[in-house]
Amino acid sequence: MLIDEVRGVGLGEVGGKGLSMFELTDPVLDWVKLAECMGVEAVRVETNAGLISACRSAIGQSGPRLIEAVF
Repeated sequence: MLIDEVRGVGLGEVGGKGLSMFELTDPVLDWVKLAECMGVEAVRVETNAGLISACRSAIGQSGPRLIEAVF
């Protein structure tokens, strides 16, 4: 982890604000929007059926696809 590297170079303990820089929780990343802004088709699914449908759709097309599966 990155925080281990910081500690490994002798920077000592990292405070709460510093620790927050190593998290991917704030702000919440919108992976679908990030993919779309780079020209990649993307979809978010929240069910098994949605994942199956998204995979079938992606297999039938050419080019990259992002499927964000959130369960």
